[in-house]
Amino acid sequence: MTYSDNITEYMIVGLCIAAFFIIFSGLLKRIVKIALRAAAGLLGVYVLNTLLTGSGIAVGINLINGLFIGIFGFPALAGLYIIQFFIK
Repeated sequence: MTYSDNITEYMIVGLCIAAFFIIFSGLLKRIVKIALRAAAGLLGVYVLNTLLTGSGIAVGINLINGLFIGIFGFPALAGLYIIQFFIK
């Protein structure tokens, strides 16, 4: 194997990696957006649970609620508290 063969292999590997990121960049962006919104939503749940301790209304902080809030946003957060209000 000569020096030029190594460069060609590195170029092919680099192009494959670049193609992978170009193809899946939209999917990665969506996953990161959902994860960030889920983290912010769970922080909001924590703050609202702290503020509403006296009323007996509390929503659990778990992965399912985080994904629900991450996908559907603020209406999901409000919906969880409305459902909890009618259950209590």
